[in-house]
Formats: sequence, structure tokens, C-alpha cells
Amino acid sequence: MESPYISAFSRLGKDAEYRALRINQLNFEGFKRFAASFTPFLKKQTRCFQRCISGLIRAMNLGLRTSFMTLTSGKGFPVSELLRCFQVLRKRVFHRWGFLMEYLGVRTSEGNGVLHVLFIGGYIDTFWLSEAWRSITMGISYIVDIREVHLGRKADCKRMARYMTQYVAGQEQFERFSYSWKFLFRGAVRVWRSLVADFGVSEAILRFERILSHSIVTVAQGSFDVLGSLVLSGVPYRVLGG
Repeated sequence: MESPYISAFSRLGKDAEYRALRINQLNFEGFKRFAASFTPFLKKQTRCFQRCISGLIRAMNLGLRTSFMTLTSGKGFPVSELLRCFQVLRKRVFHRWGFLMEYLGVRTSEGNGVLHVLFIGGYIDTFWLSEAWRSITMGISYIVDIREVHLGRKADCKRMARYMTQYVAGQEQFERFSYSWKFLFRGAVRVWRSLVADFGVSEAILRFERILSHSIVTVAQGSFDVLGSLVLSGVPYRVLGG
């Protein structure tokens, strides 16, 4: 079937026909980029997105500094050691900069393996980070990047969470994610699943975000009653904040 673009320009000669074909091509490329933005998540990406946006909303509500870090692995580096090396880096950051990074990290298959990390904590100098990473990886890897993430509203959290779970790597490159329990709070997954079971996803999101404005140290068997109060049983718990 003749393209409508070609029909519209055919009377103008070969040059116009070429331009029409080019328009078709550009429209198709634009459609592919548009469609890619709606690519459904894998199950592990969905879990990563939920943990990520929850941690970012909590950090925003509590006014905690949040940063985005990229750690690469050079040629010949065993990718299976990437997460272990990152844990060594966390300890070095604690001894040098005085805080323990509470993080969510995504490992991708880009290059020889890359670790993208969102972390809650203080300032880390880029040059120091590069040299520390070079030392930990025995001189193989030193290319790093770190920048502060500015969170002023929920849309910022959502955009960063989507970037973390979808745009840093496609489905084929997304390998795994991990996080420290203080990036959220202990028992957060159990509370989330209980809310979803009791109220459905939409209402669960609202109720879960409500407690992310507090710092919950320990929870067990958590659920909400009909008035929205957090009901807990099991181990003792503490809620700090307004």
C-alpha cells in the first residue's frame, strides 16, 4: 500500500518523494522511542522501583541528603566481586567521611559490569572516591561518577526511581538489585505486602507513603486499621518524627 506521505508529495517529483520517505522514517524512529518509554518492567524491576521510590520519598520527607553514584569495573575484573567491593567501599567511606551509606544499588551488564547506587548520606569527594575504588579493585577500575540528587517533590522521586530501574539499563542489562534495610526501615517489605493484601495497591501506596515521613526503627507483623493507624505486634518498635 502506498504511503500517505508519498501520495502527498508524489506530484512534486523525486526530491519530494525522498523527503516524504524520510518523514516516514523519522516518524517511525520517534514512535520507537515513544514506545520504549512504556516498556513494561520485569518483576525484579518492579520490586526495585517500589523500594527505590519509597526510599527516595522517605529521604525527601526527612530532609536527608541523597546522592547518585556510578562504579565501573575494568577489563579483567571479576563481576561477581562487584558487590563485595562496594561493601568494602562503604566501610572506607565510614572511616573517612563519618557516615555509613544507606543505599539501593543496581548491577547492570554494561561494559564489564557497572554498579549504579543511590545512597543516603553526606558528601564524598570525587577524586577520593576514584582513588579508593582503584585501590579496592587492585588498580583495575577507577572510573566513577557521583552527584547529589535534589528531591523537592514526589515527581522528582518518581523520575529518579524510573531512571534507576529502567534507563540506566534496559531489561537485558538489568541483572540484580540490593539495598540496605535502613534505606527504608526494617520490616518495610512485610508492611507493604500487608497493606496491599488488605487495601489494594492504590490505597496501599497512600498509606505506605504516610509512614515514610517517619523513621521506623523496627516493625513486625505491621498493618493498618481502617482509620489509618499503624498496628504492630511482636517485637517492640519505635517511631521518630511528626
